[in-house]
Amino acid sequence: MYKFPKTFLFGAATSAHQVEGNNTNSDWWKWEQKMVKKPNGPKDVSGVACSQWEKFEEDFVLAKNLGHNCHRISIEWAKIELVEGEFNQEAILHYKKVLKSLNDKNIKTFVTLFHFTLPYWFAKKGGFKRTDSPKIFSRYAEYVARELGDYIDFFIPINEPKVYVTQGYLNGTWPPQIKSIRSSIHVFINLVRSHNKAYKKITHINKKYLVGPNQSVPYMIPLNKNSIIDRGISTLGNFLGEFPFYFLTRNYADFISVNHYFYDNVSFKKRKISFSGIILDLKRRDFGYYQIKDTSRDPSIVRSDIGWSLRPRGHYFILKKLKKYNKPIYITESGLADAKDKYRSWYIRRVFYWMNVALNDDIDLRGYMHWSLIDNFEWSLGFSPRFGLCEVERKTLKRKPRESAYVYRDLIKKAQSGDC
Repeated sequence: MYKFPKTFLFGAATSAHQVEGNNTNSDWWKWEQKMVKKPNGPKDVSGVACSQWEKFEEDFVLAKNLGHNCHRISIEWAKIELVEGEFNQEAILHYKKVLKSLNDKNIKTFVTLFHFTLPYWFAKKGGFKRTDSPKIFSRYAEYVARELGDYIDFFIPINEPKVYVTQGYLNGTWPPQIKSIRSSIHVFINLVRSHNKAYKKITHINKKYLVGPNQSVPYMIPLNKNSIIDRGISTLGNFLGEFPFYFLTRNYADFISVNHYFYDNVSFKKRKISFSGIILDLKRRDFGYYQIKDTSRDPSIVRSDIGWSLRPRGHYFILKKLKKYNKPIYITESGLADAKDKYRSWYIRRVFYWMNVALNDDIDLRGYMHWSLIDNFEWSLGFSPRFGLCEVERKTLKRKPRESAYVYRDLIKKAQSGDC
């Protein structure tokens, strides 16, 4: 049995567009209104989302009562910089209240500066395709750091760059709906440059500010272990899933922030590569992400409401891969869509077990944040996937902790007492 360090952080995560509501100046808001009625568009518009803009205190009291000592939020760029170069002091004052609320509850703050949504003016001018996008982004990052830095414990400039590039520029299912390998590479490079430049700006303001890169890192295994192709694809996928962004930002990282959801089989059949609903059709040159509906492919694998495989051991494999960077590691997202709360308690218990194994292997893991504190707007899938430790009733927006939220609370208590 391993005693978690007394300084270990346990909490949950949210992002602004998914919970705050009325993000009317963002590219996502404009896209939702235009695309919601189309066959391949989003299932819902975000609207008021969960009204966390007004209800943040209620949510943070929930987090505190559930034993959390850290919380991840995002600052909404589209609310901060309404017009290029002009910053909204009213929004800054709001976020100061949000962060101060967490500070007053002794909850450590992880703050993401870009979580998939852009100010509409920036998106119209090309977004991260622009050569000068790192300069534009770092100007915003610098402003946030100057105004709010003293309330922020950990800065995460960019959330899941590979997901953003894949969904927006490779398969074209998210705004700006571009399908171009060339554009996707260009945008990825600019996101690397944006992180590095933001790091310099933030740490120039205060050398004590902590800044780290973030990625969603999957773990792939071959469906057919005797297939050279399946083995080769899984090896390459694991390399690309983890290496490029962390490697290219390694000199601009005080810690590593990792999100983990996918540990699944890779298969190659009829010129199609499939992994957890990601399907690359080599014949049609089509790259798409699909909600898995057929969960009977392997009945031994437990799956979430949207078909993602639930294999908590993947956390350990990912943490082992990240050990080579010699940086403190924080798991800033990990969770499942589970409206009936059927598997969430089991999943969290197993994650705790594999975190224990990682700590015993001298991996410098320092925190875990479950996705998500509350049910939220799950991008193009709308409100139907329920990731929250706390249920949000859509009509009233009333919050209600699920049983798994209390299981997580009790595990935190045990971990902190050394009885986990």
